[in-house]
Amino acid sequence: LALDPSIIGALQAAGVAEGSVLREKGVHQMYRVTEDNIETDCNNIVYIVRPKMKMMKIIAKHIRHLEKQLGDAKTFHVYLVPRSTLVCQRILEDEGVLGSIHSLRQFEFDLIPLDDDVISMGLDSSFRECYMDGDSSSLYYVARAIMRIQTQFGWIPEIRGKGRCARQTIDMMKR
Repeated sequence: LALDPSIIGALQAAGVAEGSVLREKGVHQMYRVTEDNIETDCNNIVYIVRPKMKMMKIIAKHIRHLEKQLGDAKTFHVYLVPRSTLVCQRILEDEGVLGSIHSLRQFEFDLIPLDDDVISMGLDSSFRECYMDGDSSSLYYVARAIMRIQTQFGWIPEIRGKGRCARQTIDMMKR
């Protein structure tokens, strides 16, 4: 299991990234996805990462290294949190490793219970993305999570927010 360092905290908060829980599910080793190659004798390698260009390039590098080292004996699975994007798929294709990936899917891990009455989305870089990078994709995840809550628990009669990003999120929900 290879995890994006930016989601390890969220997985730990949800009780998923604990060693004993993972061992019960058949996970032999856990790695942080970094520039360094993964050295493993496991046949199945599962990546759980954010849909970022940098992560796709690192995964491609890992796959090329492991295939060069061990041939086609490995099976690769890539799960993108919270959703899969065409850009990520295209990067993996351009890097020449998409055919080596057995499954490329999204892992909707968007609402993380921290306490009985507190949930988090674990979008630690959303402020920077929205205000510095001009990337509003995290607002889509927020809108989708609110709509999912409404689906499960009923319509929320009044949603209030403050600022440009709150307005964009509410507008996305109205579409």
